[in-house]
Order: sequence, then structure tokens, then C-alpha cells
Amino acid sequence: MIAIPSTRLRLGLLPRDRLGAYMGLVGLAGGSLVLFFALHLEKGFFSGASDEFWILAGLVLFGELMTVKVRGYDEVPSSTPFAYALLLGYGTVPAVLIQAAASLIAEAKDRKPILQLGFRIGQQALCLAIAGGVLAALTDLPRSGSPPLHPYEVPGLFTAGGAYFVAYNLLTDVFPAALGRASFPGLLRRDLGFQALTAAVFISLAPIILLTARFDVTMTLLLVLPVIAIYKGGRDAMASERQALHDPLTGLPNRTLFRDRVDQATARYRREAGSFAVLFVDLDHFKEINDTLGHHYGDELLRALAPRFQENVRESDTVARLGGDEFGVLLLDLRPAEAQMVASKLLDSLKRPVQIEGLSLHVAASAGIACFPSNGQDPDLLLQRADVAMFEAKEQRSGVELYSQSRDDSSAERLILAGELREAVEQNKLSLWYQPIVKVSTGEVSAVEGLVRWQHPGKGTIRPDLFIPLAEQLGLIGPLTLSLIGQAAHQWRLWKREGMDLSVALNVSVRHLMSRDFSSDIAALLDEAGLPANRLKLEITESALMADPGHAAEVIRALSAVGVRIAIDDFGTGYSSLAYLNRLPVHQLKIDKTFVGSMTTSASAEIIVRSTVELAHNLGLEVVAEGVESEATLERLAELQCDYAQGYHFSRPVLGGRLSGRIPAGNEFSPATTARH
Repeated sequence: MIAIPSTRLRLGLLPRDRLGAYMGLVGLAGGSLVLFFALHLEKGFFSGASDEFWILAGLVLFGELMTVKVRGYDEVPSSTPFAYALLLGYGTVPAVLIQAAASLIAEAKDRKPILQLGFRIGQQALCLAIAGGVLAALTDLPRSGSPPLHPYEVPGLFTAGGAYFVAYNLLTDVFPAALGRASFPGLLRRDLGFQALTAAVFISLAPIILLTARFDVTMTLLLVLPVIAIYKGGRDAMASERQALHDPLTGLPNRTLFRDRVDQATARYRREAGSFAVLFVDLDHFKEINDTLGHHYGDELLRALAPRFQENVRESDTVARLGGDEFGVLLLDLRPAEAQMVASKLLDSLKRPVQIEGLSLHVAASAGIACFPSNGQDPDLLLQRADVAMFEAKEQRSGVELYSQSRDDSSAERLILAGELREAVEQNKLSLWYQPIVKVSTGEVSAVEGLVRWQHPGKGTIRPDLFIPLAEQLGLIGPLTLSLIGQAAHQWRLWKREGMDLSVALNVSVRHLMSRDFSSDIAALLDEAGLPANRLKLEITESALMADPGHAAEVIRALSAVGVRIAIDDFGTGYSSLAYLNRLPVHQLKIDKTFVGSMTTSASAEIIVRSTVELAHNLGLEVVAEGVESEATLERLAELQCDYAQGYHFSRPVLGGRLSGRIPAGNEFSPATTARH
């Protein structure tokens, strides 16, 4: 048995337009040779052939059907020793014709494309013909008399086998590499030892097969048993290896195999001074699909997308599932600009809707690219920089980003920050600070807004606008929100013991409005924490509400049914209308501080505030003015009959244990004591 270098791997070096032409040329040349031999075969040869001949011919077919998997190679047929035995015993023409017929039957059985079938027949015919020519020139084979082989013919036998070996490598390595403008010495070096060993094995087996057949033709059938053993052993070994190196869900290579191929590519292109690209592709908002529809739909989506990755790369490239919703792509012999084109094409293919059990799912992705050698010459560095570029693509919402050194420092910092944030969320290291919400007409503190803070041990206080988007990207916003509600419930119980019965308002991310389970999660948490539902107010920004109004409305109604109060935050900065809001179970509007802070100096800002208050009241909604920082602003709000006010004029956000010290006796601010605290 000879292990033939993977035609899939080698021919993948060719661009698709050259691939078909090359395979067609080999098939035409070999097919023409088969036709020529068929026309010039001795008349009546097959009808008068011996049992020995037909048993060897049957073993050639058996070997073609019993293929063996070898790592790094395609399925390897076991027919070559038997075909070479035919060549030794009966000559080139019968051996080529029997091999062609066996290949035709085996390839047709597997329904291989006509081009691949022709290539397989052509390459086998050409190689056997070359070996037969060398054999005829150096020996007297074949001969019908006894003995079938003389010792002095052994060198010629091995030389002919070597010619077969060289011809096969020319067809599957050298010519495709040259046409594909790739360097082939590295390809030959990687396989030379293995190929030489297997070539020697099959050359040695062929005369043994022939001698056995001449001694007793029935003894030849015993050679089937070791072939079956090799077949089964190879299949079992490859099954175990595949399980270890492939993702069970999609069937794609896993992270381990992907890393191994990146290592191999790095070693190869260091020698050959070539280039390749590593892509990291991450699906956008995949977690929402899992959260909303369940993991079954997420799994089916990944299965459906895997073939799209493979359809948009060459067979020589590698597509792997690295874990979760992240994929890796290894693109060989491509420059950065070409890699960007492939990445853009790949992302475009993912945008087509995926039909799963009657549902049409839409998905987008972000891709980062790092190229060898321009972006690094070490596998670890390339993988890291591809990840950095992918993170940048998500940040910029640009789809595809090529690694850039100029942005690496900030991206690397974000990667480090992402890891620290994940740890902080898991260990409940983020805390709530509370700011009073004051009833304008009486000065009573009826509620507080909980504002999340991250006190980083090395960086100090990190602003929410830096880590909240990061938490959303990392899929941490759900666990973080539930953790903060738990903190708020605990603090509410402490305030209750002190005689302060306050409602607590918390902000809700747009991601929560995509999850149908959000309301049930909240209900379960409130029940466990002992916080009355009407003491929790969830604030939803106007822009988040309008991102997907239909879905958001469904979630808001479910939350309201639980008893939670709903407020629209930053009102006036989005595109909603009060008429739309009136159709939702919303209780409160919070006017954005941009308008409130300038209402005493800007006539247009005051008009917006006044109009919002009047229209909201007409719709039965309460109004909270954010960003109140002066007595003049508070007095004007009172004149406009705004319900509640919040801002530095009353208090900066403080820890829950310090809130009572910032509120005057009686839990009220009076008009006479509204100086800044």
C-alpha cells in the first residue's frame, strides 16, 4: 500500500480557475492513454486470462474500495501493490486497464464529480505507464515462464517503483505548487520520508503477491486478511483522532487542530518566505438567540453556518470552531488585501437568513485578521493579534479589521480589562452607589437610582460608559444586572429597618429587551430576595426601546405584569413618541439632563422640558428631571409642575450605608435646604 499525498490538500494550492484546467488536463492525458491501450490490447486477452489474473484484478478492485485514512492524507486506496503485481506479471497494458476500471467503479460508487473521477483514472494510468516503461527497459518482465522474477531484476523492479513514486509526487505536489505559485520543496520535505517508506513497502509487497499467486493462486486470497485489518485499524484510529480534533456539533476542526495547523503553516512559510492569514470570526448577538429561543436553536444555527464558512474558502484552507460562537480561519498563500476580501465575502454569506424549524434567523459577525509575516512570525502572536483585530471590529462595528500596531496598545488594554471585568462580575466586585430622587412639590425622597461603580484595584474608579458596553459584548450584562438587583434588594431591607421605605431604580441594557426570559428571571429574583416588585423601577433608555419596538414592548408588558414599574430614561434623545409610549405600561419619563441643565439659559431647552411635562401629564405619566444642579433650575421645574428631580443639587451618588447621612431629617429636602451637599 502506498500513501498518496492528499490530492485535496495539494490541489488546493491552485486557484479554482486553474484547478479545473489542471485536473482536466491530467484526466485527458491519462484517459487517452487508457483508450490507446484498450484499442491495442491483444485480441482475446481478457477472455483467455487465467484465474490468477482475475484474482489479482479482483484484489485491485477490492483495494480501491477498501480505502484507509491516514493523518494528513486523503483516503488512501490499498490497490497499488496488487496493480503493481499485475504490472510485473502481465505487463503495462493489462495493469493500466484493470486499474482504470477499478478506479472508475470505486469513484462512481462514491458519486465523485466527473472531473475528480477523470483525474484519479488519469494519474493512476500515467504513473503505471511510466513505471511499466522503466520496468521494460531494465528487466525482461513480464514473463510467463518460471521463475516469474530473477534476483538480478530486483534493482530494476525498485527503480520502476521509484519512477512511480516520483511521477505521483510530480502530479500531486510539484505541478500544482508551481501552477499555484507556491514553493514545493517544503511540501516534498514534509512527506518525503513517509512517502519513501510506503513506496518501499508497496514495491516489496508486489513481487511477494506475484510469487504467491504463481505458487498457489488460492493462497493470494489470504492477503485480503491483512488488508482488512489495516482498513479497520486505520478507520478506528481516524475515528478516535477525529473525535479528539474536531468539534462534535459542527464537524469542523477544533481549537487544538486549528492551532496545530497554524503552527505548521508558520514553520512552512518561514522556510519558503510566503504569507498566510489567520482570521478570528465572532457572531454578533449570538447570546440573544440562545437566551431568547433556547440553546437548541443556537446549536442548529451554528450547524447551518459551518458549511457557509467552508463554501467561501479554498480546500487548502482551514475553518475551525474555536468555541462558543467563535470561528477561526487559516488562509494559505494570501496577502493582507486578499485576506480582507475573503473575510468580507465570508461575512456577507453569513447575512443570509437561516431557516430553523419555521423561524427565519438573521445573524451578523465581526472578523479580525492577522497576517504572516507582516503582523507577526510567531503562532501565539498571530492568534493574539487576530483576536485583537476582531475585538476592534466589534468595537467599531466595521465588520472586518486588519490588525494595526497603532491600535494594539488600546486594544490590548481592553482585552486585559475584559478579563478583569469578567472576574469582577463573577466575584460580585461591582457595587451600587445611590442618588436620591426628590419629589419637587414636597422635597420628599421617595426613591433612589442605583448607579453601578467599578472600583478597580489598580486603575481606581472606572466609569460605567467604559465597562458597560464591554459587559454587553462579553455577554456579562445579564449576570451583572441580576447581581445588582440582588444588591439593591439587600440594601432596601437595611433602609427599611432604618425607617426609609424607598423605591430603587436601576438601568436596563438593550440586551435585556431581547430576552423573553428576563421578566421571569426578575420575578424569581425578587421572590428570593424579598423585595416587593412595586419597589423596583427599571429604567430603559429611549434609544434601547426603539432598537426593536415590538420585542421591547413584549418584554415591558411582561415586566409590568410582574409588578415592576417602568421608566423611560434619557427621554428626548431618541425617536420615540408619546403616542407610542402611551401604548406601553410605562409609569414615568426621565427628561435627559442635556435639556434640564440648560433650561434656565436656553429658551428652546425650556420649551422642550415644559412640553414634555405637559404631554406626559396628559397621558397620565410621571416626570423626573435629571441633572438638576442649581436652585434656579429646581424652582423653574416647580413652576412647570415637574413631579420629581434628581441631580448634584441634592446629592452626588453615595454608597447605600451613607445615604441616610445625606438626607435631611424626616426624609425630606425643603425649599430652604436645597443647597448643594
